[in-house]
Amino acid sequence: MQCDVARKTHARPTFTDCAARYVAQSRGKRSSDVIKWHVTLLQPYLGDLEPKQVHDQTLEPFVKRRLADGASATTINRSLEVVRTILNRAARSYRDDDGRA
Repeated sequence: MQCDVARKTHARPTFTDCAARYVAQSRGKRSSDVIKWHVTLLQPYLGDLEPKQVHDQTLEPFVKRRLADGASATTINRSLEVVRTILNRAARSYRDDDGRA
C-alpha cells in the first residue's frame, strides 16, 4: 500500500487529469457541455498519455475515426482546439509546487 502511495505521489498527470481540470474550470462557460462532449470523444485516444506524449501521430487515429464516422472537418478541428487548449494550460498553469506539469 505504501508503494502505491509513493508511486502516485511522483506520478505525472495524464491527459485525463488535465482535461478534468479544464472541464472543471469551464463550468461557467456557455460552451461547457460542448467541451465535455469533445473531451469524452478524445478520452479513448489520449486519456492515459502524459501531455508531452500528445502530438500529431497520437491524434491521427482519432481524426481517422471521426472522419470514418462522418464528422465534418470543422467538428474535428474543434476537438483538436480543445486538445490544444488543454495542452497549453498543462504547459503554463497546471504545475505542481516544484514547477512540474
